[in-house]
Amino acid sequence: MKKIKINKKGSAPWSFIIGLIVAVLILVIVFLTFFGNYIWDYLRNLPGGYKYNNKDTVITNISKDRAIIANYYQVAMAPDGKYFKFCTNGDCNNLRESKLYISGDASSGIIYVDINWAIDKRVGTMLNSKVIIDYDILNQKGIYEDIKDYLPSSDDLHNFDNSLYITGVFYREKRYLS
Repeated sequence: MKKIKINKKGSAPWSFIIGLIVAVLILVIVFLTFFGNYIWDYLRNLPGGYKYNNKDTVITNISKDRAIIANYYQVAMAPDGKYFKFCTNGDCNNLRESKLYISGDASSGIIYVDINWAIDKRVGTMLNSKVIIDYDILNQKGIYEDIKDYLPSSDDLHNFDNSLYITGVFYREKRYLS
């Protein structure tokens, strides 16, 4: 039987190049995973970038126009910056305690219900100063049965959903009535 000779001179550089390409791809994927949003935000803000952003803008100057604020329904407040207190029928002079609190800040954070220091449950998020309560909580499904005793009333939760945080108070355009 005749042995076939393999030219090993050309195989070493190819395996090295393939290994190098795989390593670079892994580094790029890891880098984009951790810093991807910052990179895209930086590129969008360069001159000539995408001018028409489809994201919701945060309203910052509404506090100057008291007539606009008067027409909105007041839902809740976070006087200590953490725990939410709900307004009674749109009146924030009469606040009701709740076990809901935010981890993070008003522009982006996660809303939890305070059950115990080890088993607090997530009930929603805040994104661009807007509250989003989880679908299962609003429709009284899933985890709702376990935490319903710790949550505010259904009307308060529905009014709190899609409310906007402006200068210390959560506002909603219209009051939700069940």
